Amino acid sequence: MRRGGGGGFTRGGGGGGRRSDIRLKQEIIPLVRLNNGLELYRFRFKGSDHTAYVGVMAQEVPAAELEKYTLDYANTIVNNAPMTIAAVKRSLIEYGRNPAERDMALCQKLVDACYTSADYKEGQTAFMEKRKPAFVGR
Repeated sequence: MRRGGGGGFTRGGGGGGRRSDIRLKQEIIPLVRLNNGLELYRFRFKGSDHTAYVGVMAQEVPAAELEKYTLDYANTIVNNAPMTIAAVKRSLIEYGRNPAERDMALCQKLVDACYTSADYKEGQTAFMEKRKPAFVGR
């Protein structure tokens, strides 16, 4: 997290308030929408080297709220199904590789395993019963 303009903090590889501006980014590709509605993007800064970043667009958090926001955000991630977290992590790793070296079959296999898992069924049941799911990682 970097300090952004207006007294807040910017997530996603910013280098100051204006660096988080979408107009300064190129090759913006949506990767995944999180349960809290935030979408992660892969992007490069215009005029910079070929380094790719993953983050949200112009997500600013006031300095006084940063610790609570960060802990809430981390808790949202860790409370998801372990297989889903692993599938997203592997997919992001593969996406960061050279396109010719990406193992997309592995990514698809991991996603497919999520949809056939006990955790997927538990998530659906918990949603219908309006309760928090009890994921077990299988």
